[in-house]
This record gives sequence, C-alpha cells and structure tokens, in this order.
Amino acid sequence: MTRRSHPVLTALPGARTPYQPLEPERENVNVPLPPPNRGRLLTAAQVAETIGSVSSAWVRRYVPHKLRLGHSTVRWYEHDVLTWIESRQEQDSPRS
Repeated sequence: MTRRSHPVLTALPGARTPYQPLEPERENVNVPLPPPNRGRLLTAAQVAETIGSVSSAWVRRYVPHKLRLGHSTVRWYEHDVLTWIESRQEQDSPRS
C-alpha cells in the first residue's frame, strides 16, 4: 500500500506544507501593558503587624480591598494596605 496525501487537504487554497514558516495573521499586534506593581501579597497577620495593635480577625473583617484566593485564603496587596492606612491617618488627623 502506498502512502498518498489526502486529495481534499492538498486541494485547499493556501494550504501550508510542513516546511513553510508560519507568519502572524496581523502585523500590528497590540500587547497589553502589564498590571501595575502593587507590591507583595500580605496575610492577615502581616497586615495586623503593619497596622499594629489589631488582630488578624479584625483585619479580615475591616480592612478593604481583600483578595480572595480560596475558601479561607485571603490576602491584601501591600500598596493597597499602605494607601488605606494613609487615608485613615488623614481622616483621623485634627483639622485646623
């Protein structure tokens, strides 16, 4: 039995042979920018240590912008926590 190529595949216009290099369909490919660097992911204990005098449970309840990674796995971006702390300090500072 001799090996023959399938007549439908060879009859298709623009069919590529194995030795032809693949070229992109479009010349202008828009590559999205990477997301902004928001720092490390912090655990509730690390956030509590950064804030000071609060528990991990308090952090899980009251610190915004938490990132749920699983059923009980919650993390915060370091930049988001520091920004939140700064905004709280500005709110609590006495205005003259």
